[in-house]
Amino acid sequence: MNEVVDTETPSSKEHLNYVFGISDRQDDYYLAKLASEAHILGIIHTTRAVFDVFAFLVNGVLLNGAIPKNKCDIRAVVKVLQPSPLKSELKTLIESYWFKYISAFINISKHRMLVKHSFHVGFQDSYTGIRVGAFDYNNQQYPRYKANELLKGVVEVKNKIVDCGQYLNNQVISRDA
Repeated sequence: MNEVVDTETPSSKEHLNYVFGISDRQDDYYLAKLASEAHILGIIHTTRAVFDVFAFLVNGVLLNGAIPKNKCDIRAVVKVLQPSPLKSELKTLIESYWFKYISAFINISKHRMLVKHSFHVGFQDSYTGIRVGAFDYNNQQYPRYKANELLKGVVEVKNKIVDCGQYLNNQVISRDA
């Protein structure tokens, strides 16, 4: 989006032209907005999927397939794992705000609708850029976020796979020693 829209300038006539659909670069704007939405959906879905794949890995390596394939997910793994640093890390992860947000976002976008993704020109808050809308899931309200705020939270969850992988490696090494 930054290639098309100058998001460093809080609000301008050109920003309003984009919103009203009358910019000379409207086609570029629509493509950039669509790409932004696709990237946001992609990183959220990929981040959540990484932990589903990790659940299968843990189920196979540590739990000897104790969880049936059709029931295997990260929450099921946490329930079955014996107390360990890996279990603690995974439990902390699935109880974290951003993991819950990602899971709720995916359930909403998969089963109901896409969460609103919009270009915002701020006159009160001086923010110009993409915002992802608020939504509720299972009686939990999730607020709207600026794209960069949302991406920081998603990357925080994504990066936890490295810690979890290290704990898994350590547990396998100590078990096999």
